[in-house]
Amino acid sequence: MKTLHLSILVGLGIVVTGLVLVFSQPHNPTFEERLGNPTQTWLSHNGTILILNQTSDKPEYKVGENITISTELINVGNKSVNVGYWPPLVVLEIKDQKGALVWPENTNLGIIEENYSVETIRPGEHLNEKPWGNGNFTNMSYEMPLPQLHVPGKYTVVSMALFTFNITTDSRGHREPTGLTTQLWSKPIQITVLP
Repeated sequence: MKTLHLSILVGLGIVVTGLVLVFSQPHNPTFEERLGNPTQTWLSHNGTILILNQTSDKPEYKVGENITISTELINVGNKSVNVGYWPPLVVLEIKDQKGALVWPENTNLGIIEENYSVETIRPGEHLNEKPWGNGNFTNMSYEMPLPQLHVPGKYTVVSMALFTFNITTDSRGHREPTGLTTQLWSKPIQITVLP
């Protein structure tokens, strides 16, 4: 794995927070508005079929309580597949009853190309990942805080995995992801926030 390099960007309202670039803007577009096609809930690739399953640890939360969502990238096909990604592998968003984005506060994603992972998922295997990641790159955490909602009501949670099937191997045998990412969406789940 290559060495982590960070730069501090000054001006133009850009703030670096971990691996996420946050831009000041009046409207925070949803991942659907940024990337499109939230109906892509399964992918077929060379004999594999991948789905992204998400679950909540419970259907109801109190105002201000941490909301825990777990995700699994599952190979339901009959062949193994290599996927490469630049963390986070999975991000999530929460919308209110009107479809307005309420979490996260910003959906701009930035990557540091030197940090990546390549995983082989065999038939029937699950790649478990917390949305927004929970890993550590050379003692620097990129974990996002768990969502908390402060207005009672019903909400929709959708997760999205960003990865590529394009993997190259260098002369030393190191595998690296290359090319554009593919988006795979989970089916939405409903949660309720109680007063």
